[in-house]
Amino acid sequence: MGTLHLFSLSLKQQGTESNGGGYNIFVIAAYRQSVKAILILKLIRSKNMSKLKKINNPNIESAVKNVPDILRVIELCAGLGGTRLGAEQLGVFKVVQSSEIEPKVIQTYYDNFREVPLGDFSKIPPSEWVDCEIMAASLPCQPFSSEGNKLGTEDERGALVYSFIKMVKTKKPLAIFLENVTGLVSLEDGKHLDIFLNLIRSIGYFPHYKIIKSSDHGVAQARERIYICAFSKNIKFEFPEPRGHIPNVASILEENPHQKYFLNQREINHLKLRKEVYQSRGHGFGFKILDLDKPSRTLLKSSNSKIKNPIPVPVQKNNANSTYGVIELTDENNKPKKFNLRVLTPRECARLQGFPENYKFTGSDSDTYAQLGNAVSVPVIKAIFKEIYMALKGNIENVIEAPRDKLELTDAHKELVAIYDLKLSNVKNDIERKRLEKEFRIKAAKIRMISKSRKAS
Repeated sequence: MGTLHLFSLSLKQQGTESNGGGYNIFVIAAYRQSVKAILILKLIRSKNMSKLKKINNPNIESAVKNVPDILRVIELCAGLGGTRLGAEQLGVFKVVQSSEIEPKVIQTYYDNFREVPLGDFSKIPPSEWVDCEIMAASLPCQPFSSEGNKLGTEDERGALVYSFIKMVKTKKPLAIFLENVTGLVSLEDGKHLDIFLNLIRSIGYFPHYKIIKSSDHGVAQARERIYICAFSKNIKFEFPEPRGHIPNVASILEENPHQKYFLNQREINHLKLRKEVYQSRGHGFGFKILDLDKPSRTLLKSSNSKIKNPIPVPVQKNNANSTYGVIELTDENNKPKKFNLRVLTPRECARLQGFPENYKFTGSDSDTYAQLGNAVSVPVIKAIFKEIYMALKGNIENVIEAPRDKLELTDAHKELVAIYDLKLSNVKNDIERKRLEKEFRIKAAKIRMISKSRKAS
């Protein structure tokens, strides 16, 4: 049932419905496995027939059969279960165990899934964990965050990556999934990301990573996070492409929010004062009015995050509330206008993370804000896990293809290769390596253009 759901969803997204309104009968009849069909459609469109032959190879067929139709997932540092929601929405993943240490978060998890996560995974022996195909973790982000201590893997929480790797080595899943803040990439010039990737490689897995913005996948929040997917085989994997439509804050607002979410005059005056202090020190900190026509800024776990991103509500003369504070702003016509300010409600924050409307928050508002600020964006998880499933079922070897139009090796090009060979041999991390490779490709392309123009003349 879940596989058929994923198949129909993907066909709809890729526009493969026939003129008669039904699905392409040839595709359905020819390929029983939904993911295999999607892969073939992609390859036909890209005219990549060499890979198409690989899919139809009998050896590949037997390898695909060894990948179950329903993949078991262990969700570590589960939080609110956002990874579980995104993966299980596809119908081809099932979370079989989870772990979490914060009592209030565990209560919310139980209220929604009727399961109690295990505790600190680093202290639980391997024998207590079941087998799985996917090992997923949203490891603590504070050591890598711009608002944290920036100790990275030298912090006790950051060092949990070593426990994670030890667990992967013991359980041997087909794939692993990690999510964290973008500080993992930038902190100490990528040193800690390099540690993550090298640890993954050291146990025989092949990692892929990418920074993805939540607003590119149907969430009205410009939240950027790094996602790492790694596989036990060197198979072809691609992160999901951004969607065309980017939702805005206006699309997630509640119609009649409770008056407790509106700021009084004292709170507004305090926000204005703090912003003036920051500006006098040359900082860009302080509150910023949310633009309702754009995605919101990133939700954070910190308690003052919500009040720094207030929503403007035009003052209604006939329905004014004397307890609401007032601030003068310019409207869409650049004319001064009076507004009330309010914070996002917990349900609005849940929508900004892509949580379903029936997800229950039974704690206090302050607890809910903190939990959602620390959660994952559900639609992003769903999009990535769909690609993980397709990669495992497709089982295409990840090989670098030779360029179609070979570059002529001029003296200038040979000199460039020599320079970059030396530079690449001294790189410190993956980020620097990728930057140098991009720089090399641009310079090589310029040499190629010069060579072609000289030939033409």
